[in-house]
Amino acid sequence: MKKTITLCLFTLAWLYLNAQQSESFYHKNNLQLELGGHGLFYSLNYERILVNDIKMKMTAKVGASYYSPGSGNIGFWLPFSVNGLLSFDMHHVEFGIGQVLTKDRIGSSQGRSLDSWDMLGSMTLGYRWQKPESRFLFRAVFTPFLVIDFNQRQEAAFSGNDPIFDTWLIPSGAVSFGYAF
Repeated sequence: MKKTITLCLFTLAWLYLNAQQSESFYHKNNLQLELGGHGLFYSLNYERILVNDIKMKMTAKVGASYYSPGSGNIGFWLPFSVNGLLSFDMHHVEFGIGQVLTKDRIGSSQGRSLDSWDMLGSMTLGYRWQKPESRFLFRAVFTPFLVIDFNQRQEAAFSGNDPIFDTWLIPSGAVSFGYAF
């Protein structure tokens, strides 16, 4: 996992350092409605283009989704990521890494509710359609979650066992519609 993150960071740094002055997207900000993906069923996202070269781009994205307590889902999802785009005119290959911060209310024995915060790893790999001068964009991406159960590691440390923890890769996908400005 550390090697993957290091490789992605070096790739993003290379993109940033090799960016030329020519720009391809006229609009550097966009808002997206994502169905599925890192917000579970939906999320509203803001994305900013940081590097805007003709063939290579780098973006930063943050989003949010909320589910009511009666829905049976974790209440609040806050995905954020750094993505790269390989551009071929209006067609783009998108790849990236990020984190999803989740917050849920859990009950306690004294009748008070407690907040439970968790963090999931996230990845993105997929296709984006966006003309350089257009305000509309469409994405279809594979967005798996990486879940690491640190609770088992803490329990093992207290019991004197080896600190082994479980890791799961949960597949997910998303479709996004966006407006650039």
